[in-house]
Amino acid sequence: MIVALIFGVVSADAAQKKTRKRTAAAPALTVKEGAVKEYADGLVTQVFSIKKKVRVQSYGGAQSMECSISVEYPISGPTSLVANARLWIKDKINSGFKGAIDNPKAMLLSAAKSWRNEQEVSDIKVVYSSGKAITFCDDTYAYMGGAHGTGGKYYVTFLLDNGRELTKDDLPRFSKWNMAQLMSRTLECKPSEVTDYLFQGIPTEYPDCVYLGTDGMHIVWGPYEIAPYAVGVIDVLLSGNKADFSGTVSGEYF
Repeated sequence: MIVALIFGVVSADAAQKKTRKRTAAAPALTVKEGAVKEYADGLVTQVFSIKKKVRVQSYGGAQSMECSISVEYPISGPTSLVANARLWIKDKINSGFKGAIDNPKAMLLSAAKSWRNEQEVSDIKVVYSSGKAITFCDDTYAYMGGAHGTGGKYYVTFLLDNGRELTKDDLPRFSKWNMAQLMSRTLECKPSEVTDYLFQGIPTEYPDCVYLGTDGMHIVWGPYEIAPYAVGVIDVLLSGNKADFSGTVSGEYF
């Protein structure tokens, strides 16, 4: 009987030590709540964030790196706008999430549990708002080892009156713009030198990414989309003049 009790005490003590060791090695994941903001038409957002250390194989062996998500999440407001913004955010940080779309904590926890041997960083926030539209940006980076990681800024603009996403179909005909001139400002080169930075010459149609910023209407090509990685994101300001969009859907929200 005494032997059994001693064995039970020793086993319990070993289990506690094992639990403490496991907890120290992999601390519990926690989603932190941050600032609450209010925008036009009653749209309310709140910041949620989570972090986790991972080991990534790189030159010289494994390195400890931090994965993180910080997201300004719509928690209330116009039904269609909130639903579409939440779906866009889910696609950016955890496209496979099967839980309730109104539960950002569960979404972030699910994403963090999948982080293992690569660094992933995502910072999603509102970068522009007016009485007619609101723009979110996902500033993201991923490193899986090797010489460098990949990153970029991905934007989306939602229209407040119906909640739908602003798209390239809302813009004037592409041929309206002198794209060599516009791209030269972004690339900081002469218009005649723009093609030196690109894979296959001047684009002939809009990219998928279109957004409204404080300075006007933008279009964006991501890394590798039309140029080498070294060129980075190509963010082109089409115009800051509303008259340039007269007669188009985008002109109504400019």
